Amino acid sequence: MRPLDGIKVIDFTQAHAGSLCTMYLADFGAEVIKIERPGSGDMCRNWPPFRDGASLYFSFLNRGKKSITVNASNPKGKELLLELVGDADVVCENFKAGNMDRLGLGYEQLRLANDRIVYASLSGYGANGPLKGLPAYDLMLQCQSGIAHLTGERSGIPIKAGQAIGDHLSGIYLANAICLALIARAATGQSQRVDISILDSIFSILGGAVLDYSGNGVHHKRNGNTSPWHAPCDVFQTVTGFAALDVTNELEWNGFCQTIGRQDLLADESLDNSEKRVRNYESGLKKIIGDYMATRSLDEVVEAFNRNSVPCSAVMDAGDLVDNPHHKVRNTFITVDGKATGSVTMPGISIKLGNAPGSVLSGAPALGEHNSEILQQYGYEEDEII
Repeated sequence: MRPLDGIKVIDFTQAHAGSLCTMYLADFGAEVIKIERPGSGDMCRNWPPFRDGASLYFSFLNRGKKSITVNASNPKGKELLLELVGDADVVCENFKAGNMDRLGLGYEQLRLANDRIVYASLSGYGANGPLKGLPAYDLMLQCQSGIAHLTGERSGIPIKAGQAIGDHLSGIYLANAICLALIARAATGQSQRVDISILDSIFSILGGAVLDYSGNGVHHKRNGNTSPWHAPCDVFQTVTGFAALDVTNELEWNGFCQTIGRQDLLADESLDNSEKRVRNYESGLKKIIGDYMATRSLDEVVEAFNRNSVPCSAVMDAGDLVDNPHHKVRNTFITVDGKATGSVTMPGISIKLGNAPGSVLSGAPALGEHNSEILQQYGYEEDEII
C-alpha cells in the first residue's frame, strides 16, 4: 500500500514546478490524470534533452501519470472536465493567476462541482499582490528573491543557481501543501484552496540573511565558496579535478594541519581561532592550501583529509553521481521504462517511508494515451472533446 492510494488528481499543470508536484503524488499512489492540449500537449514535451525525438525531461516529471487531451474551450470538453473534478480529490494547476478563472475552471467554479475538492494553485508570484500578473522566469525570480544577491564571488556580479531551484522547491511545497489540505479535509469535510508562489518558496531558504537584517540591520554579502564564520572553506583545483574543503572547528583545524604536514600552523597566533582564520585566509592560508592541492590527485586529497576527519569532497558531475556507490545503495537514481524513450535512469524517490514506500509503476504517458480508457468511463467520444 502507498499513502495516496485511492486519491484522484486532475492535473492541469505543465512545465517543471507543477509537474514535479504531481509526479511526487503519483509516486506515492495517487491516480494522476494529466489534462493536455490536443495536438501539442505539455510544453515540457518539447524540452531537451531528447532521445529518439522524445523529451527525457518530460519522461522524468510525468512518470506514473495518465494523459488525456481535452479542449477546455469546447462545451463538451469543459463538461467532461467538470465531471472529472466531481469525482476527484485534488485539482492542481500552475497557470498565471486568473487564467483558470477565465476558463471557468477556477476554485469558486469547481467547488460547485465538488464541495470537497482540494484546489492547488502554483504561480510565480501567487494569487494576490501587485506582481501576480507578471511573467515568472527563473532568472527574474532568483534575483527578486534575494538568492542571486548572495550567490557569486565577492567582487563579481550576482549569479543565479545553475538549476531552477524555485521551480523545484515550489513543486515540493505544493505537494506537501496538498497532503496537509487532504488531512484537513478528512477532519472538516471542507474544500480547500492552496496557493503556492515560487517567489515565496525561494524566500524561505534565505534564513539568516533575513534574520540578520531584521534583527541587526546587517546586509549579507556574496562570499563565493567561502564562509564569513570559519575558514578554510573553499573549492580548490587538484591535478585531476576540484575538491571542496570545509574546516568548521578546532578539531578539524588540527586534522587539517596534520594532513598537509603543517603542524607549525597550530602555533601561529594569527590562525588560532575561526575568526582569525577568516580574517587571514586570503592573505596567506589560501595559497598554502592551493599549493598543496595543485600537486596531488583528487582521490588522494579527499582520502587524506577524510582519514583525519576533515570534511573534504570531490565536486561531482552527473556521471559521478549516477555511478556513486552511496547513491546506488539508497536508490537515489532509478531506471524507468518509457514507451517513447526506452529505459531511462532518472532521480528516484527522495522521501523514504519504511512501511509505505513510494514506487514508480509506469513511465510517462504518450500524448492522449488514456483517452479511450477515461472517455469510455464517462461516456464521451474523442471527437466531442477536442
